[in-house]
Amino acid sequence: MKSKVWFAATAAGAFALFSAAAGCSEKTEQAAEQTAQGVAQDAQNHTQAAGQAVEKTGEAVVEGAQEAGEAVSRGAEQVAQGASQAVESGAKELGDAGQVLTLTPKVKNALYADEKISGYKLNVDTSGEKDTITIKGGPVPAAEKARITKVAKQAVGDAKIKINNQVTTR
Repeated sequence: MKSKVWFAATAAGAFALFSAAAGCSEKTEQAAEQTAQGVAQDAQNHTQAAGQAVEKTGEAVVEGAQEAGEAVSRGAEQVAQGASQAVESGAKELGDAGQVLTLTPKVKNALYADEKISGYKLNVDTSGEKDTITIKGGPVPAAEKARITKVAKQAVGDAKIKINNQVTTR
C-alpha cells in the first residue's frame, strides 16, 4: 500500500514538474501527463503483483505448518504406542517374576512336607532368570534327586516355570 502511494506521489510530482516548467508546450504537458499516468499504472500493476506474491507465500506457509503439525502428530502417536508397549512388556515381566516369587515358597513347603525327601539338605531359590526356580543341596541318592524334581514340578502346577535341579547325588 505504501509503495502504491509513493509511486502515485512520484508520478504526480513528475507531472507537476513538467507542467511548471517555463515555456512548456501543450504537447509537452500531454506527454508529461501520459508519463505520469503510465508510472501510476505501473505502480498499481507492481503493487497487485506484490500482493499476489505475498498471498501465495502466506498460503505456502500455512500448508507447510499444517504438514509439520501432521508429522508431529504422527510422531507423538508412535511415541505413545512405543511407551504403551514398553509398559505392557514391563508389566508382563514383573508379573512373571512375581509368579516365580510366589511359587518358590510353595516348592519349599512341598519338598519339606514330602517324607521321602530330606528337605533340610536343600536350598530352594528363585534364580536370576524370571521363569526358573533353582534347587541346590545334597548329597542325596539319585532316586531322591528325581523325586525332588517331580515334587517341585507338581508344586508349580501348570505355571510355565522351569525347575533347575542342581542337587548333588552320592
